[in-house]
Amino acid sequence: MKNKKLVWRARQPLTIYEDMAELIRLGAYKAGTNPEVDEAVRLYPALEAFLAQAKTERAGLSEGYDALSAIWLARKGMRDEPDRYTAAPQALPRR
Repeated sequence: MKNKKLVWRARQPLTIYEDMAELIRLGAYKAGTNPEVDEAVRLYPALEAFLAQAKTERAGLSEGYDALSAIWLARKGMRDEPDRYTAAPQALPRR
């Protein structure tokens, strides 16, 4: 998957989640109501973990893309673009 498309696909569930965050946190959103929101709720923890980085952690650009790609590709061993994404990111190597 090309890097620009990969980043775009990672932003979509983050945007959807943030748009619905208040309803989700209040428990006012009912799972199953909107498949895109359901997907965003499932992906949000993995994407947030990917975005979190301690001051002592370092990763190269290609390592970052690989870790982000793992979120999308790890589910059921898919090698291309899966229809739904639930995989957690792999830890980035420390330097």
